[in-house]
Amino acid sequence: AILRHHLGVLLETDSLPMLLIAEASFSEHRELQERMQAMLSAYLQTLERLLAEEPRKRRGLEPAELAMLLMGLPAALAIRHRLLPDAKLEERLKGPVVEELLNRLLSS
Repeated sequence: AILRHHLGVLLETDSLPMLLIAEASFSEHRELQERMQAMLSAYLQTLERLLAEEPRKRRGLEPAELAMLLMGLPAALAIRHRLLPDAKLEERLKGPVVEELLNRLLSS
């Protein structure tokens, strides 16, 4: 649900969150960087906690590793949406592709 939500937000805002993250990462404004780091850290910790509660085996992957992999799909979608838009693919990413990714990452 978290992943689907973030994919939807990216599409609804024309990938604005990823643009803001990129801008903050290059900014010399220390407070902005610290706020962005805190937000991303909290997001990753939430994913890691949820993944640690998942009862299935995860092919030897730790929750922190899985969280990073799951964070990659929204980033890839944002890049694709901005540079190579494909409405049919974007719609599939919000549904069956998310399910397939989760099944593969979380299957034993």
